[in-house]
Amino acid sequence: MLKVQDILNRYSHLSREEFLEKVKWEWLVTDSKAEIDDEDAKTTVFKLQNMDRIKEMAQDHVFDLSTPELQVYPLIKRIPNPNSPVITVGRAKTNDIVIPDNSVSKVHAYFSINESSGRRVIYDMDSTNGTYLRGERLIPHVAYPLKTGDRIIFGNVAYTYFTARSFYDVFLS
Repeated sequence: MLKVQDILNRYSHLSREEFLEKVKWEWLVTDSKAEIDDEDAKTTVFKLQNMDRIKEMAQDHVFDLSTPELQVYPLIKRIPNPNSPVITVGRAKTNDIVIPDNSVSKVHAYFSINESSGRRVIYDMDSTNGTYLRGERLIPHVAYPLKTGDRIIFGNVAYTYFTARSFYDVFLS
């Protein structure tokens, strides 16, 4: 996880073409505050997901660059592994993207590339509190294609998905 200011400091001097040549990966951006009591604790179960809250979190989102909580996650494997091209998301530190929040399962979801379309897809891993895309709960173990600007909710934490091109346009242009 990086702060958006770190990204601005690192890449703001690059033109769009230079950025796209250097940065090939997608991004997840959030201003949600993740909260964890104990990483080894069980996932906090929501007795009833509040669909109004899910719908609210799923709405298009405008980010305030001055928000100190604004966090940026490059959608890349922490340790490249040609035998496992998926990018895992969850509360456990062994995931590629770690979300330190008790509403997130230890291994919550994963991203991969659809071989036939070449598009990025997301799968829910039968997580306790579910993964939502565009306000709809994902069926576990089914691929859902992503498009830039999609709101993804893991447990109680919302993210926006950006391609490298759209990330540059929103945050660096």
